[in-house]
Amino acid sequence: MSQTANTTLCITTATIIGNPELRPYGRDNADNFLRTRIMVPGIGRAGGNGFLDVAVFEDAETLALTIDKGTKVAFNGELRFREWEDKHTGAKRSALSATGTLTPLDTAEAPTSERPAARAARRGAAK
Repeated sequence: MSQTANTTLCITTATIIGNPELRPYGRDNADNFLRTRIMVPGIGRAGGNGFLDVAVFEDAETLALTIDKGTKVAFNGELRFREWEDKHTGAKRSALSATGTLTPLDTAEAPTSERPAARAARRGAAK
């Protein structure tokens, strides 16, 4: 099975379109990363909107409480495009993944006191 991968640095603005969720990783699942989906203008087919699944490892817990679906963010990170041939069907496959940081841009629209608690409960971070 042959595989190629290209990595590109990316800085762009985007909108959160998937509910952010904390997921465990690392030794004994002691750490969390944030996983969400963002919409990025201009990276889709024919220059339209494109969608990226993003993993954020730095300050994931804090970020999970400050962003929500619809939040405008700045993404600074790495895009990785992989291509390979499916070993069972021989079909060409590809995937685009992203890791980096998300910085909320719409701080003027700070969440109400009820929203962080609701998000924390939904993500299992409530104590």
